[in-house]
Amino acid sequence: MEDLLYEALLDSYGSSYGGYGDYGLYGDSVFGDIFGALAGTAVIGVGYIIFWIALAAVLYAYAGWVLLHIGRKAGVKGCDWMAFVPFCRSVYGLKILGEPWWKMFWFENYMFFAGLALFIGILASGGLGAGFVILCVIVVAYVFFGIIYGILYHMKLYPIFGINPLLALLYVLPGWINGICMVVESLLAFSSNFQAVGNRAQAIASSPINQLRNDFVGGAAKGSVTGLSGMYAGATIDVAAGDELVIGRDPVLANLIISDNADKISRRHCGIIFDGARYSVTDYSSNGTFKADGTRLMANIPTAMPRGSEIILGSKQLSFRLN
Repeated sequence: MEDLLYEALLDSYGSSYGGYGDYGLYGDSVFGDIFGALAGTAVIGVGYIIFWIALAAVLYAYAGWVLLHIGRKAGVKGCDWMAFVPFCRSVYGLKILGEPWWKMFWFENYMFFAGLALFIGILASGGLGAGFVILCVIVVAYVFFGIIYGILYHMKLYPIFGINPLLALLYVLPGWINGICMVVESLLAFSSNFQAVGNRAQAIASSPINQLRNDFVGGAAKGSVTGLSGMYAGATIDVAAGDELVIGRDPVLANLIISDNADKISRRHCGIIFDGARYSVTDYSSNGTFKADGTRLMANIPTAMPRGSEIILGSKQLSFRLN
């Protein structure tokens, strides 16, 4: 009798709590249901994390690819890797417009540096005192300036490719609307309909950010080149000291693009460098670069030329004055 009662209790325990038998450690008990739910939730959570990390990596790589192609069209050469490296990406973007590297501290990276300043402020002040409140006000002003600078940057970039600069105002809007900006920049990067031609010089000279720099900062020492004939007639293009203005047909090899009557213009026709006092011109072409008196410049050798000199590319249909 006692043996029968013991077996009945054992069976009852096994069926209620998973026991041993065919149900395993937890069987179909309440504990089994909870354990299964937790395991399933953990798997789903890890899957979500992997998905968002992969998506972020793909979007980051695509944004770098877009920036690289915009830079190539604008004439940035020799530093393609920068478009894919954090912080260096901002420097690459600034190179497109000839802006100095140190502006990366408020171009695209301002949220990172704002957060870093707040973190250091908390550690330094030991709490949320009056000093930290002052720091917060400064950081908010810094973030606001970063947003404004980003808008002005794109207001300078877009007209170079013939796009209305007011479209850059979309950068103040949050969320999915910024996807519109990525679509616009994808078109700039990959569409042959958008090239840095035609009104490029006027766009740079009249852009809001360039006017701000000239009015309030003064800018670095620079020269300028004025078109005398051809598609850039009447336009003045700034030449920063030490930078090379390359004229030619290829948007990858040149940063002043010639598309009208370009049968005598090489892909990389000539380069102009201003050293702060005078110019040097290097002919890279097959049809030649000439002085005003018709003398052809020696190929691939820089030729010093004083201010006021005139150069002719290929034929008299395209000429410039070195101001």
